[in-house]
Amino acid sequence: MDSLENALLQQGTMEEPAKKIYSSKQEVLERVKEIARSAEAPVKEELDLLKTVFYKLHLAERDAQMKEYLAKGGDPEKYVLLPDDTEEAFKAEMQIIKEKRAKIFLAQEEEKQENLAKKLEIIEKIKAMTTSPEEVNKSYQDFKALQQEWKEIKAIPADKANEVWKNYQLYVEQFYDLLKLNNEAREYDFKKNLEAKTKLCEAAEKLAEDTDVISAFHQLQDLHQQYREIGPVAKELREEIWARFKAASTIINKKHQQHFEDLRAKEEKNLADKTALCEKVEAINQTEYKQASDWENATKEVIELQNEWKKIGFAPQKMNVKIFERFRIANDTFFSNKAEFFKGLKEQYASNIAKWKRLKL
Repeated sequence: MDSLENALLQQGTMEEPAKKIYSSKQEVLERVKEIARSAEAPVKEELDLLKTVFYKLHLAERDAQMKEYLAKGGDPEKYVLLPDDTEEAFKAEMQIIKEKRAKIFLAQEEEKQENLAKKLEIIEKIKAMTTSPEEVNKSYQDFKALQQEWKEIKAIPADKANEVWKNYQLYVEQFYDLLKLNNEAREYDFKKNLEAKTKLCEAAEKLAEDTDVISAFHQLQDLHQQYREIGPVAKELREEIWARFKAASTIINKKHQQHFEDLRAKEEKNLADKTALCEKVEAINQTEYKQASDWENATKEVIELQNEWKKIGFAPQKMNVKIFERFRIANDTFFSNKAEFFKGLKEQYASNIAKWKRLKL
């Protein structure tokens, strides 16, 4: 085994954004509640998506409420954002999920350490068997039991996985090389293992032709796990069978890598487009408008920018929420400034009326 397998086994955490489309904040909230109460571990990618979608809908809803208020002749200076029970419920559920994820993570890390200790103990036992060549044949059944125990142990810390596997494989192969008297049993194991690894090679080669690169990649992780659990083949075939499996794995891995490079490029473009929209609204905020008509024209421009924003897809995960917040703040600033202008205009109008009345007296 080499670094390729370790890399493949550690890469399987990246997912594409979920395909489900949410049309309301309530739908998003219901899904968040399901996750908060589910026994399964929450998936970070889905949580990020839900948060982004929720606040995108939230912003659109607030904008619509303001437009409706102004369209009905409402006084801009008296407009206030009403408390949103759905948003408060969303925040509460997300906090529950955050605490849940923290507990799950700690439990998983503790379990991984326990599994690591068990695997290291198995390696030491097999290593001890290889130091007594004359006893190898007698300890064969104990050796097979240790192999089965190894298969049943789950994940260990990722930074230890490759080293631990190499050491295990080293002593397993040494044991088989020392197994001479019971040659029939050894050859039977080699043959059975070769058949199993050949089937995995064929399965990987078939996956390499699959057009669904995400599905192929995740199925490959299962194949690698199975490959690791199968014992060695005859010494002269070990490199050959691994090279065949690795070749198919490399094709799948490269397709998977390219897919996400394309996805990242698209997300980077989306980020650039969204940044440009933020800058446009921020530039509008820096402009001094002295007439009501100027503000109305600027309002139309801002609303058009909001419509453009809605057509753009997701930005990179680490920036998606940040760029949304920047756009939201810029929009809030614009409408706040507009409200202040009309408030001043109204006060000036009232002052002029008062002066006119005094002059008439």
